Amino acid sequence: MTEKIYEYKDDQDWYVGNWQGHNLIAGMGDLRIHDVLPGFSSVVDGDADPFSEEAWNAGGYDVMVIRYSSVLRLVSFIIDIINDNTERNLEVVEHQGAVLVVEKGCLLYLHLPKGGIELEEFWRRP
Repeated sequence: MTEKIYEYKDDQDWYVGNWQGHNLIAGMGDLRIHDVLPGFSSVVDGDADPFSEEAWNAGGYDVMVIRYSSVLRLVSFIIDIINDNTERNLEVVEHQGAVLVVEKGCLLYLHLPKGGIELEEFWRRP
């Protein structure tokens, strides 16, 4: 069996990944990427205990980040892997500087830029 390898590469970002293991994001060399998306694995794990057999057997993304500049591109890359390997239709939406992951009208994940977003600015329509 040949596993599918995913890759995204441009001048500022470069990621390689596949669907196996247990929702892992790692950085190459000194790149400290593991806490860029805290709680992101809940998009795949849902309500399951992340250390449970159910969560482990469900499979997950395994991503190596070689170059990083954009949380939107990284989240979109991972969501493409998830959608390609599950029967889900997750969407990535950028809103007022925040990155949202949505499924069937339900907000599953929200990433705010460092320092947050003024609430009035967040609720304002673009």
